[in-house]
Amino acid sequence: MTVAALVEEFIGEHAEAKCKPSTASNYADLLRRIVVPGIGTRKIDGVTRANIAQLHLALRSTPYRANRMLAVVGAMYAFGAGKHVVPESFNPARGVARFNESNRERFLTTIELDRLGAALREDETTGLPWRIDPLKPGAKHAPKEANRAAKLWPHATAAIRLLFTGCRLSIGFQILHAE
Repeated sequence: MTVAALVEEFIGEHAEAKCKPSTASNYADLLRRIVVPGIGTRKIDGVTRANIAQLHLALRSTPYRANRMLAVVGAMYAFGAGKHVVPESFNPARGVARFNESNRERFLTTIELDRLGAALREDETTGLPWRIDPLKPGAKHAPKEANRAAKLWPHATAAIRLLFTGCRLSIGFQILHAE
């Protein structure tokens, strides 16, 4: 069996069947755009750690994507072991050193802060509108009234507001619990 054939089985029998659609789509993209062109014609038991490390190194400009590719290839080989198409302990992605990933710090824009404030005010007054997703039939317990609105627990709204004050946790805790 080739790597390309295992990729298609993994996507069809594992990713699409057991993962969220967005996760399955991400797995398929990583495998079809990176792994198959790189090693797709090789036999699955002929892939070495060096082959996977080379694919990983080629993605060094995007360390997060490179590390996800390693994880997906590892999951694919575990799937292959479960189907008895590769030996149980054979996983060429194991032992490849991952790249360091830098954390990103993001701040809300003025427009986003305004929208958040408006949503919190709406929650405190009329409640936030909601609807049942017709694609998820498990919402049988939801009320059937036409005008649906729900209010958050008041302390939850206060906690969200507190997050945007810049207070330290200990100071915020004292403010919330001051009598």
